[in-house]
Amino acid sequence: MDIQVFFYAPCQPDWLCRPALIVIGIMLAIGLILFIRLVIREYLRIHRTQYVLKRRRLHYKQRHKLKPYHPMRWPRTPRD
Repeated sequence: MDIQVFFYAPCQPDWLCRPALIVIGIMLAIGLILFIRLVIREYLRIHRTQYVLKRRRLHYKQRHKLKPYHPMRWPRTPRD
C-alpha cells in the first residue's frame, strides 16, 4: 500500500521548497519551546509574589510557620 502525502507549497522548484519548509518547521519548534519557557517563568513569578505578599502580612515572629516556597518541586517522601 503506497500512500503519498502531498503538501501545498507556493514555490515551483522542489529543491527550493523542501529546505524552506524544514527551516519554517524548526523555527516553529523553537518558538513553541520559548513560549512554554515563558509560561513557566510567569507561573513561577506569580506564585513567588503571592508567597511574598502572604509573608509580609504576618508578623516576623510567625513567618517560620509558612511553608517554604517551592511551587514546582515534587513533594518529598518521608524518610525512615
